[in-house]
Parts: sequence; structure tokens; C-alpha cells
Amino acid sequence: MKNLDKCLNKRSLVIGGFVFATIVGAFIFWPHEVAPQPQTYFTVNRGDSVFQVANNLKQARLIYGRARFVFPLLLSGKFREIKAGKYLIPAGEDESGIAELLVRGKTAPVAITVIPGFTVNDIARLLSRAGVAKSDEFLRLTMPSESKVGLEGYLYPDTYLFESGESTEKIVKTMTDNFHLHFSPDLTGKSQKRSLEEVVIMASILEKEVKTPEDKKMVAGILWKRLDYKLPLQVDSTGNYFLTRQTKLEYNTYEFVGLPFGPICNPSLASLEAALDPTESPFWYYLSALDGHTIYSHTLGEHLINKAKYLE
Repeated sequence: MKNLDKCLNKRSLVIGGFVFATIVGAFIFWPHEVAPQPQTYFTVNRGDSVFQVANNLKQARLIYGRARFVFPLLLSGKFREIKAGKYLIPAGEDESGIAELLVRGKTAPVAITVIPGFTVNDIARLLSRAGVAKSDEFLRLTMPSESKVGLEGYLYPDTYLFESGESTEKIVKTMTDNFHLHFSPDLTGKSQKRSLEEVVIMASILEKEVKTPEDKKMVAGILWKRLDYKLPLQVDSTGNYFLTRQTKLEYNTYEFVGLPFGPICNPSLASLEAALDPTESPFWYYLSALDGHTIYSHTLGEHLINKAKYLE
């Protein structure tokens, strides 16, 4: 009788365990509806455990239950593979789909806007703050040494979409390819005496010196003319670049005749086109007044008068 009772007890335990496992399994794996959500950004912070991720997903109303998210990851061992980053969760995605997304590390693209006039240092800081690339790695690829020009001037200002952890080489290539896609000048005819390098350097100066397309073309004409007559450019923006980067003295266009050693920023298409197609004029000097408009002068004396009038 006792043996029969033991058998019955064991059988009850087995049946009870089976029923319990069935209920738990049904709870975890049986489809449950989640309140419809539009596609949503979700962030996994560095160091978050699978349980913390599940809590955050639950609070964001992206999953029905924490166990349905956590248990399959624990069983498969993939809970260790969840990657930090910002994700775009598709509308209506279930627990298994979200888990797969986080394990694959397919983060949401990050929009990076390179503003005309940004230097390589500006872009490096921008990429670093966005978590897209390390600034020192970006600078190593774009400005390898002070003795070389690097890629300053050729990183096209635009809005880019990059994934967190994107290859820095790919980021640089995307920006330089974009430059050549937008600007492939025909350096013949009127512009044949200018090389691409000279045009980009001039465009970078125009980007920093004046704002409107008309002023850019007018100032380009003045600066090309000064170069042709072996006169120093005497532009402040190149000196500012020298001071901020502590690079070659050839950026000081008050002391050296000719174009600076290299571009001083990454110019817009308007500046590139102005450098390629300048406006001829009788002017030799210009200055930017405090209100932003450009004043032109025929002679040094007239220029000095204008400086006293508009800048002091």
C-alpha cells in the first residue's frame, strides 16, 4: 500500500510538474498581443543586464512580459550577446524579434550633419559625441601628420546616416566619395591654370571669409588676382586656422605669398563653384563689416578708410 502511495505521489509530482511546465511554456511562448506601438527608438546602455533590458522594454510597452523576452535568451545563452546601442524597434515587433535585433546589434542609423566650414577636428568631435567613431581614429585617417595636407577640404558637408560602430574607413570614404560625386570640375578653358587642389584651398578660404554666393565669387576674383600679381592674400581665416591647429607657418598669408599649405576647412559647393568661376572686378581689397555685408575697395588707402569706418 505504501509503495502504491509512493508511486501515486511520484506520478502526481510528474503530472503536476508537466502541467506547471506546460502553463509556463504556454505563457512564455504562446502569442500575446501587445498594445500597438509605432516604430520606437530604444536604447540598451552599456553594462545593462538582460533583466534590466527586459524591464526597460516592459516599461516602454514594447513587450508583453519580461519572462517571454528573458527565458529564451537564457536557454540559448545569447543573453550575453546583447549589444549596447540605440535601436529602432519596428512597429508590432514581438519579443523574439526584438531579442534577435539586440543580439545582432543592428542599431538605428545616426544622422550626422557636417556643416560647411567644419574642419576635420570639428567632424571628429561630432562623430565622437554621436558614438559613431573615435575621434583619434578619424583624425589618424584624415590628417595623418602635420607634414601632409590629409583630407581637409575633401570631406563633403552633408547629412549622413551611420550606424554606431561603423568602420571609420567607411565613414571617411563615404564623405570623400560624396565630394567627388558633387564636385567633378572640368579644369579646362578659363580655369585651366588652376589645379583641383588650388580650387579646394581657395574655396575653403571663401567659406570662412564671406557668406553669399555673389560675395564668394567677387572675393574669389580678388584673391586669384592678388595671387597672380604675387601679392600676399592677407586673409585672417588662414591665420586663425594656423593658431587653432598650430600647424605649418605657410597658413599665415600675411607673411607668405601664395595659397596656404592646404585647405582650412571643408567648403560648400557654392564656395567650390565660386573658386572655379570667380567674378572679375576692379577691386583689390575687401572686408566684412560688423553687420555681415562685404565692403570692397580699389586701393589700400580706401581699404584703410573702410576699416576705420566699418570695423572700429
